[in-house]
Amino acid sequence: MRTDASLKNAYVGTINEYLELGQMERVTSRASKTGNSALGESIIVTYRTTNYEGIILNWRGLKWVFMTDVEKMYRCINIPPDDAQYQRILWNPDTSDYVAEYACTTVMFGTSSAPYLAMRVMKQLAMVECEKYLLALDVINHQMYVDDILSGGDSIAETEYVKNQVIGMLRSGTFELRKWASNCPKLLENIPVEHRESSGLLHMEGNDTIRTLGLYWSPKEDEFRFALHVVPPMSSPTKRTILSAIARLFDPMGWLSPIMITAKILM
Repeated sequence: MRTDASLKNAYVGTINEYLELGQMERVTSRASKTGNSALGESIIVTYRTTNYEGIILNWRGLKWVFMTDVEKMYRCINIPPDDAQYQRILWNPDTSDYVAEYACTTVMFGTSSAPYLAMRVMKQLAMVECEKYLLALDVINHQMYVDDILSGGDSIAETEYVKNQVIGMLRSGTFELRKWASNCPKLLENIPVEHRESSGLLHMEGNDTIRTLGLYWSPKEDEFRFALHVVPPMSSPTKRTILSAIARLFDPMGWLSPIMITAKILM
């Protein structure tokens, strides 16, 4: 950071934001390491989320759809103070030898348990608020993948109602939704422009493509797309370059199998 001012500013800005929002606090005592040598292993959680392919297929089985994600989801979830003591951050923004020690008081991005904790909180919120937001219950349980929500309905009115239910339920848990997009401009009319995926999406420009769980989705044409970075032809291709070309395409649904099989047969 001493040689890269922009990198240092980014780090300082992030740390200051955590402190201002109360998501990190200064600690004066050193964390006890006794008996915690396997702590890294103990927070590895095996969990199962909603099926990836199922979310995509169910989503596109609906006529009118929207997509959005939960803004800074992990950082909106507090954890008990006793557990926060094991989420220490060592920080020295200047050239002195003194290193300050902080404890992160929210779910920490990068830990193995973070996705499980976030989804568990979402499901708990859905159970608590289900009587008030019944349609949002199904969305949280079956149409959400980590912080991405993909839902809709068979009519514009139904989709609008589902959208408002989801907004209401998550807002009751202090979660806000951002990066909205839809194949129906009317569904975005009451969403602030700055909360949409991009300002161009207001008019559904044809060249606006949004990445959806690793795929690209064009709202105006309502179609999925793949980005292919063509490598200049080589006189002597190798197995490594062919494998690299195959790996560049993320195709969890197998839609490109008729094309990719050619390269695999060559291998």
